[in-house]
Amino acid sequence: MVISVLIVEDENTIADLHSQFIGSLDGYRVVGIASTVQQATMMQQALTPDLILLDHFLPDGQGLGLLRQWRTLASMPNIVFVSAANDVEVIRDALALGVFDYLIKPIDYQRLRHTLDRFQAYRHSLTSERPLQQEELDQLLIANSQRPHNRRESHGVDPYTLDQVMACFRYVTEEHNASTLAEQAGLSKTTARRYLDYAVRQGRLVAHLQHGSVGRPIRTYHRPHPSPSP
Repeated sequence: MVISVLIVEDENTIADLHSQFIGSLDGYRVVGIASTVQQATMMQQALTPDLILLDHFLPDGQGLGLLRQWRTLASMPNIVFVSAANDVEVIRDALALGVFDYLIKPIDYQRLRHTLDRFQAYRHSLTSERPLQQEELDQLLIANSQRPHNRRESHGVDPYTLDQVMACFRYVTEEHNASTLAEQAGLSKTTARRYLDYAVRQGRLVAHLQHGSVGRPIRTYHRPHPSPSP
């Protein structure tokens, strides 16, 4: 059984990365991408997806508001809350509203894969026509409560987050500093700087200091310019 997924994310680059990753997994199909609360409401009603990846900060509202709205439905959608919001109050409210999982940006895609694997097992168990035994139910509840440790490569860089960063440099002329990249990619400034410096070490970006009239120089990054033809 293929699991249908609706992505609610206002950053096009991030939404595309989510879609590509989920679409590459067996048993999953992305049926739509919404960038606003209004779009998400209409698409949830029209598509009735099995699972929704829901961002918290949207141009016309917040994900928690959508959660409260959907909780009034006869059958509440299954939600994976995906957001840069990491304060205890938002996390507590989202969990209290019944989200299947909560992932903090920048997403570790191995962590998302673990969540989707658990959801797949969860769906399979609950759509089985035979009655569940207590032992099977116990295993299902235990699996649904597990939270794995983040698994990253030895150098501390997640390849999908790196793709998310590099997608912000579509053209050779595009430049970013840590602050502008953090805002566009949905990362913290510290994480953005770490990935930028890693990309420089790998030769994928070039860094230089931009001196202004006042204050300290700003470190900016861009793709390497192509070598001139001989």
